[in-house]
Amino acid sequence: MSCAISDQQYHLAQATIQKIKALKVNDADSASEQCQNICYGQQMLYLNTGDFQKAHALIPQIKQALDIHSEQINPSRKYSLGYNCLITCFILSKYDEAHQWLIELQHIRHLKKYEPRKDVQQFLQILQLAIFYHINSIEFAHSIIRRIERKDVPRPLVDQ
Repeated sequence: MSCAISDQQYHLAQATIQKIKALKVNDADSASEQCQNICYGQQMLYLNTGDFQKAHALIPQIKQALDIHSEQINPSRKYSLGYNCLITCFILSKYDEAHQWLIELQHIRHLKKYEPRKDVQQFLQILQLAIFYHINSIEFAHSIIRRIERKDVPRPLVDQ
């Protein structure tokens, strides 16, 4: 599926998603694997085809999957799904929702002790500034001022 999306053969990716949906699973682990692959595949398909409204409409299903299958989904996949939700919300100027995904990504990093790639962390810092600018977060401004006064290096994501 990822190969088809990378190669812009979206019809093949959609067909693969449909085949995964049609599979009959026998246990909770298989159901979790099926669910996360469907969510991730659809999300990537919509984002890569520029159908951001459909990607946004998928977010409640992704939240539900993350809640139901939380223990079975590895931190890397959780982070990828959350990161893509954040990007979707940001692109659609839904900054309050994007802020909630920033918090969720911070939660995944700390609770699951997951360390995303450095380029992803740095990009999230840039997005964080833009999101907080758009939601007029005074708390964030105070946080930045305190860090400057302490001559601290800013940490990625939110301190919550």
